[in-house]
Amino acid sequence: MDDLNNAIYLSLSEGKARLDAIMKKFLSNKQILSVLLKKYVQEFKDCNILDIETKYIDIQSISVSKTPVEKDFTNLVKDEKLEGIKNEDTSLNEGRITYDIIFKAKAPTEHNKYIELYINVEAQSKFYPGYPLETRALYYASRRFSSQLTSINHNSDYGNLKKVYSIWICVGDVPNKVAGTVSLYKFTKEDLVGNYKISQTVYDKINFIMIRLNEKVEVDDTFLNALKVIFSQKSTGKQKLESLKLAGIQTKQKFDEEVTTMCNYSDWIETKGIEKGIEKGIERGIERGIYASIDLLRSFNIPDKEIKDKIINKFTLSETQAESYLTNNSVNA
Repeated sequence: MDDLNNAIYLSLSEGKARLDAIMKKFLSNKQILSVLLKKYVQEFKDCNILDIETKYIDIQSISVSKTPVEKDFTNLVKDEKLEGIKNEDTSLNEGRITYDIIFKAKAPTEHNKYIELYINVEAQSKFYPGYPLETRALYYASRRFSSQLTSINHNSDYGNLKKVYSIWICVGDVPNKVAGTVSLYKFTKEDLVGNYKISQTVYDKINFIMIRLNEKVEVDDTFLNALKVIFSQKSTGKQKLESLKLAGIQTKQKFDEEVTTMCNYSDWIETKGIEKGIEKGIERGIERGIYASIDLLRSFNIPDKEIKDKIINKFTLSETQAESYLTNNSVNA
């Protein structure tokens, strides 16, 4: 039975990893990125979305889960397209974190000139992972900013450092009171003595944006609603595609298939989570099986109310018993 449980665990891990990869691929779609830039990055507010998609985003530079965040690794790239080093030896890379999505873009300015930008997009399921998420976003943006210089000496041209945006899409356990909000954090100047005039472009180089969503709170903005529906565990593939169309995003057959696959993997992992719990219950006692199911379903951000209904049905529990298991599992986590 150990081999069977290991096989189930590995298949679940593979399925979860596959789902994560699909989600990142969705967010790295140039249509999604162009709307993100248009709505939330000030340099693109007056640009046409199609121009952002076809002219201003450097499609070749888009890197998904390849570029490390840590010092001395972020700038280990093959060329200017931001092709990050690959995690070929996992034993060397334990504990290393990577940007979900990172790419370059250019934004038009006056006199037919352009400003170059580095953009990072992160999908985050834990709104408070034991520390304020804003500090992590600041670290990611700062690392992307500082890594532009591979070495520092008296000839270093700090004036050529490009502006950075780190955009965080927070879903899952976002509190209701802040769900549906979007915040920009940036550098500002405050004169303490006298008045010194200098262009904001000189010092406003590190920015991060927090987008906060959950399934319970309705949002009027069609694009935010589309993101909410896409990340929802309850929405069907049809609902996800309809939300994208309402936001003005025209999908193609391949994109439709990826969204449908996303839903299928979600259902598959949820079902296998219960099956895994039952297998462990048979082998080690039903109580261990129940806790195993709760752990895995919670890791997939399924609400406790739904988990309670599932373990009641699958393990033939009373409502009181199910609530007790959920409470004890939280205490022992």
